[in-house]
Amino acid sequence: YKNTNKVRIKHIAVWLFLMTMTAGCGLFRRVPAAAPQKQAEMKNLMENIERHRVAPERMQARWSVDYNGTEGNYSFGVSVFLVKDSALLFNVTKFSLPVARLLVTPGKVAFYENIRRTAYEGDPSELSKRYGIPFDFDLLQSIVLGNVPEKALEESRWQPETAPDSTNIRLQFEDHPLLKSLDLNTLFRVTESLWQYDGKEMQIRYPSYNEAGYPERMDMQAPDQEVHIRWKKIRFPEDLDIRFRIPEGYKRIEVGK
Repeated sequence: YKNTNKVRIKHIAVWLFLMTMTAGCGLFRRVPAAAPQKQAEMKNLMENIERHRVAPERMQARWSVDYNGTEGNYSFGVSVFLVKDSALLFNVTKFSLPVARLLVTPGKVAFYENIRRTAYEGDPSELSKRYGIPFDFDLLQSIVLGNVPEKALEESRWQPETAPDSTNIRLQFEDHPLLKSLDLNTLFRVTESLWQYDGKEMQIRYPSYNEAGYPERMDMQAPDQEVHIRWKKIRFPEDLDIRFRIPEGYKRIEVGK
């Protein structure tokens, strides 16, 4: 049982950190000046995107996650706690037992897992330097909520075009180090995003949203592995306890070693 869970913990950690490190945003050039008509169209598009963005001050959600990959297929639960623009906490459980925790803030990434009793805590810049992927909390928050990343719109070069199905709008990014395209539905919510790094691609799809504009499902696909997330519960409490402490006796992981 422990050996099996070691494999599972490995992939849980990979996918949580993949979500974290996918949240990157470098130093980009602004969209160049365009003709007045084009500028008006772009302004109208950005206003519609902003109008349909969900931005809870505090959110608590429960995910049911199915993983399919070369190591096998398995399921686990994740409780998600979000404080707007400040923190994201992921609690991973299996059979209602705590398995791992991941805390992400604009200035900190902390993680520990209970099987091998290993942990990491450090500044996001350490991970960026080690893996060559610039980090930005805004992008991770946008992935969780199904929003169009605000900073990517403001700081990178992109162009809108008609998606292949002729009903969605596709935002094609020209110089973002990770994000290549976003497909938006008629309510300007993300239905699909394409990410690329080191020659490998990852797709994130949002097949459906609830009436309040929050995702009901989220599918992530990368080479040889995929993850399917179903939102089971969602609420918006007035207060959230996101205190995070690595237990004593856990072996610290040193990035780069």
